Amino acid sequence: MTKAESDKRWREKNPDYLKNYYQKNKEKFREYGRKRYEKMPEEYNEKGKKYRDENKDKYREMTRIWRELNPHKVKAHNTLHVALENGSVVKEICLFCNNVDVEGHHEDYNKPLEVIWLCRKHHQAEHRKIHKRIRGRNE
Repeated sequence: MTKAESDKRWREKNPDYLKNYYQKNKEKFREYGRKRYEKMPEEYNEKGKKYRDENKDKYREMTRIWRELNPHKVKAHNTLHVALENGSVVKEICLFCNNVDVEGHHEDYNKPLEVIWLCRKHHQAEHRKIHKRIRGRNE
């Protein structure tokens, strides 16, 4: 019996072990993923694009569900987009690194034109902080 066959047999006998291990060490796995992404962002972006291209229906359905669950966010995004198009709002540089390729971050979706301008890297970091705070409250 090969090592791969032995491992497969063990996993079949202990189906919940890996799931439980992941649940106990979720933050460690997330940190590992973030570090890998920082080393190879282009590869991850390509993988994400490939996944979306191969799973268009699934991705479209996930987007539809998110939009249904978050109508206030969709409205804020659309309002900001229209304001950018008609020139009533102008993009600024990233608050942290002065990058000119920026995204608007809404601190309050009830104020759709009040945004903080952040580059992609800092915008994602801001959302990770928010999600970490929310998870901390729920645990």
